[in-house]
Amino acid sequence: MVKRAGSLAVVWGSLLPYNKNTRLRAKKNIHHLFTEITTVTFRNLDEKDISHYIESCPPFDKAGAYGIQDWSAVFVKEIRGCYDNVVGFPISRFYQELKKLKINLLDTISESC
Repeated sequence: MVKRAGSLAVVWGSLLPYNKNTRLRAKKNIHHLFTEITTVTFRNLDEKDISHYIESCPPFDKAGAYGIQDWSAVFVKEIRGCYDNVVGFPISRFYQELKKLKINLLDTISESC
């Protein structure tokens, strides 16, 4: 038996409450909302592939019942959007959204990286 291919949408939404002048106790807060949508399309899967995946890479603790960073990647036909969004957090988009708020994430990273 062959299971039909299909697509899954991964959506990340975030609200960034931020007080620009925390030290000055300013009353003006910024609330910035963004979403990142990624679509993952799978190839046709047969029962043997599905059973083997379930036995060797338990999927039940994962959103969508697969981990794109493990062997389930061999079943993926296409990813439209941000790979990091599928793995768990769209860091590149988050960085860009912080820059819109004049927050430089790189200032918080140690030079020893």
